[in-house]
Amino acid sequence: MADRVKASDRIVQIGSQQRSWKQFARAVELIRNGRIGAVQRVEIGLPGDPAGGNPQTMPVPESFNYDAWLGSTPEVHTPSIASCR
Repeated sequence: MADRVKASDRIVQIGSQQRSWKQFARAVELIRNGRIGAVQRVEIGLPGDPAGGNPQTMPVPESFNYDAWLGSTPEVHTPSIASCR
């Protein structure tokens, strides 16, 4: 994945908020202490974008600096921008 991102000259961000949840901390503890044996393979799942909602483009609020929010991203208006007020 890192090679593909580098080759595409894009930025990828994936959150890791779950690392602080108790059950994940416990899993890390068990793995690091060898309690489950040697780890052979790790599989992860990332949630997809849920479909649905209003597909109509929403206007950007005048008080919102949309250009600063976009940064170098191509301009695309989405329904979700209305939640950024």
